[in-house]
Amino acid sequence: DSFGWRATGTRRDRLDGRLLTTVFYRRGHALIAYTIVDGPALATGPVARTIVRAGTTVRALPSGQASTVTWLRSGHSCVLSSIGIPPTPLRALVELAASRY
Repeated sequence: DSFGWRATGTRRDRLDGRLLTTVFYRRGHALIAYTIVDGPALATGPVARTIVRAGTTVRALPSGQASTVTWLRSGHSCVLSSIGIPPTPLRALVELAASRY
Protein backbone atom coordinates (compact mmCIF):
# COMPACT_ATOMS: atom_id res chain seq x y z
CA ASP A 1 0.00 0.00 0.00
CA SER A 2 2.84 2.44 0.72
CA PHE A 3 3.77 2.23 -2.99
CA GLY A 4 0.22 2.68 -4.23
CA TRP A 5 -0.29 -0.99 -5.11
CA ARG A 6 -3.33 -2.89 -3.83
CA ALA A 7 -3.28 -6.65 -3.27
CA THR A 8 -5.95 -8.27 -5.42
CA GLY A 9 -5.37 -11.99 -4.93
CA THR A 10 -3.04 -14.82 -3.99
CA ARG A 11 -2.26 -18.30 -5.19
CA ARG A 12 -0.02 -21.20 -4.21
CA ASP A 13 1.52 -23.56 -6.69
CA ARG A 14 4.03 -26.39 -6.75
CA LEU A 15 6.69 -26.52 -9.42
CA ASP A 16 9.41 -29.18 -9.45
CA GLY A 17 8.66 -29.90 -5.79
CA ARG A 18 8.92 -26.24 -4.73
CA LEU A 19 6.14 -24.24 -3.14
CA LEU A 20 5.49 -20.92 -4.89
CA THR A 21 3.41 -18.27 -3.14
CA THR A 22 2.25 -15.42 -5.38
CA VAL A 23 0.47 -12.21 -4.43
CA PHE A 24 -1.04 -10.15 -7.24
CA TYR A 25 -1.09 -6.35 -6.99
CA ARG A 26 -2.85 -3.76 -9.12
CA ARG A 27 -2.36 -0.01 -9.59
CA GLY A 28 -4.64 1.42 -12.25
CA HIS A 29 -4.34 -0.87 -15.27
CA ALA A 30 -0.93 -2.21 -14.26
CA LEU A 31 -0.62 -5.63 -12.64
CA ILE A 32 2.38 -7.16 -10.88
CA ALA A 33 2.87 -10.62 -9.47
CA TYR A 34 5.22 -11.07 -6.49
CA THR A 35 6.27 -14.70 -6.07
CA ILE A 36 8.34 -16.19 -3.25
CA VAL A 37 9.93 -19.53 -4.14
CA ASP A 38 10.62 -22.10 -1.42
CA GLY A 39 13.95 -23.93 -1.37
CA PRO A 40 17.40 -23.06 -2.68
CA ALA A 41 17.97 -19.98 -4.83
CA LEU A 42 16.85 -20.21 -8.43
CA ALA A 43 19.49 -20.10 -11.16
CA THR A 44 18.98 -17.11 -13.45
CA GLY A 45 21.44 -18.05 -16.17
CA PRO A 46 23.79 -15.87 -18.18
CA VAL A 47 21.06 -13.90 -20.01
CA ALA A 48 20.03 -12.06 -16.84
CA ARG A 49 21.22 -8.48 -16.41
CA THR A 50 22.56 -7.67 -12.92
CA ILE A 51 21.51 -4.43 -11.23
CA VAL A 52 22.50 -3.44 -7.70
CA ARG A 53 20.16 -1.01 -5.95
CA ALA A 54 20.23 -0.04 -2.25
CA GLY A 55 22.45 -3.05 -1.46
CA THR A 56 20.14 -5.55 -3.19
CA THR A 57 21.38 -7.48 -6.22
CA VAL A 58 18.52 -7.75 -8.69
CA ARG A 59 18.62 -9.86 -11.85
CA ALA A 60 16.49 -8.64 -14.77
CA LEU A 61 15.28 -11.39 -17.07
CA PRO A 62 14.13 -11.00 -20.66
CA SER A 63 10.58 -12.30 -21.03
CA GLY A 64 8.82 -10.86 -24.06
CA GLN A 65 6.41 -8.03 -23.26
CA ALA A 66 6.59 -8.57 -19.51
CA SER A 67 9.32 -7.21 -17.23
CA THR A 68 10.69 -9.70 -14.72
CA VAL A 69 13.24 -9.32 -11.92
CA THR A 70 14.47 -11.75 -9.30
CA TRP A 71 16.50 -11.35 -6.12
CA LEU A 72 17.21 -13.12 -2.83
CA ARG A 73 15.58 -12.12 0.44
CA SER A 74 15.98 -14.13 3.63
CA GLY A 75 17.39 -17.05 1.61
CA HIS A 76 14.40 -17.28 -0.74
CA SER A 77 14.19 -16.42 -4.41
CA CYS A 78 11.72 -13.61 -5.01
CA VAL A 79 10.29 -12.84 -8.44
CA LEU A 80 8.41 -9.74 -9.58
CA SER A 81 6.82 -9.72 -13.01
CA SER A 82 4.62 -7.14 -14.66
CA ILE A 83 2.86 -5.91 -17.73
CA GLY A 84 1.75 -2.31 -18.21
CA ILE A 85 3.82 -0.24 -15.78
CA PRO A 86 4.69 2.95 -17.70
CA PRO A 87 7.04 4.58 -18.45
CA THR A 88 9.95 2.42 -17.26
CA PRO A 89 8.69 -0.93 -16.04
CA LEU A 90 12.11 -2.40 -15.30
CA ARG A 91 13.12 0.57 -13.17
CA ALA A 92 9.86 0.35 -11.22
CA LEU A 93 10.37 -3.35 -10.50
CA VAL A 94 13.99 -2.85 -9.44
CA GLU A 95 12.91 -0.10 -7.02
CA LEU A 96 10.23 -2.36 -5.53
CA ALA A 97 12.66 -5.29 -5.24
CA ALA A 98 15.27 -3.15 -3.47
CA SER A 99 12.82 -1.61 -1.02
CA ARG A 100 12.54 -2.83 2.54
CA TYR A 101 8.78 -2.12 2.60
